[in-house]
Amino acid sequence: MPPPAWTASPSRTLAALGPAGTALRGVRLAPPHLRWPAKAPGDTLDYALDLSAWLAEDGDALTQVVASIAPAGPADLSLVWIAIYAGLPTLLLTGGVAGTDYAIALLATTAAGRQAGFPMRLCVNQGPTP
Repeated sequence: MPPPAWTASPSRTLAALGPAGTALRGVRLAPPHLRWPAKAPGDTLDYALDLSAWLAEDGDALTQVVASIAPAGPADLSLVWIAIYAGLPTLLLTGGVAGTDYAIALLATTAAGRQAGFPMRLCVNQGPTP
């Protein structure tokens, strides 16, 4: 885990409008997959998701976040740690196979007991991260 004064990189923090399957005027839309900036196989980088718009609906706060990554073979992208820092679900990700587009499913739980899923994508590129 990082030191207490650490913060997630703003360049790898995305804002989510709402959880997957959120109804909009009675119409349920396909969940949008937010895409984090790509990484290289040798990079170990932090990625965060800003859920403040969703949490503000009820003045709620995050209490837990879990993640799953697919595909999930021995050489694939792996989760070093996941935590809530400054109210943001933050993941430290490492490895991955060049040319692979990974699906990362985040499940957030709030103090009020709400749970919602947030589908993310992350591509691992051939070379170093720009």
